Amino acid sequence: MRKLLAINILISLLVAVSSCKNEEDQINGMCINNDIFTHTTNDIIAYSKVFIDKNNRFSIELPKDWMYAENIIDSVKGVVASDTTINFHQNGIVNVCEYKTHFTSLREYFAAEIENLDTDNHFNIIQIGKARINGLESFWTLYEEVKDTTSNMIENHKSLIYYVQRNKSDTFYLLETTVYDIENYQEKLRELRPILETFKIRVEPNKN
Repeated sequence: MRKLLAINILISLLVAVSSCKNEEDQINGMCINNDIFTHTTNDIIAYSKVFIDKNNRFSIELPKDWMYAENIIDSVKGVVASDTTINFHQNGIVNVCEYKTHFTSLREYFAAEIENLDTDNHFNIIQIGKARINGLESFWTLYEEVKDTTSNMIENHKSLIYYVQRNKSDTFYLLETTVYDIENYQEKLRELRPILETFKIRVEPNKN
């Protein structure tokens, strides 16, 4: 099964490279790929609870037995959740953050984020692409964060982040899944993806 998954991902990468010739198909010199993490089951959210942030801005369904904490700092609002019943190395983390920026274009904001990641030696961008999260347009990036002697990070990990814009405003959501099982990261990220598919932007009267 894993060999077949690896072959399918390799084929998708080869197709992407061959079709990535125009500037609109690239961001910062990297090809924009299709979403390779869509083929999942919904087992992880079969028994879930709906989390709604305190400002009623967004909601997401989280497994009932997961622990979560809401971040209510003015500059960064969101929630981080994980399954604390299993070994840390097998654990997955889901993080939703809301950012208010000076950008009003999803593509421009994503390009700026990719440029920042690409210039930081702690990050290795593996792939970028476009997708839809619960019907919402998004860009995504898969990257590895590498531990060094000056970092407080526990160990290397891989993260998949989807960037979603709030109603063509200057507010964006980062929907992130992080795994520490590097060898099986693709399988684990696919398992976590259905959680992100439950993300919804909530409507506030007379507001974006």
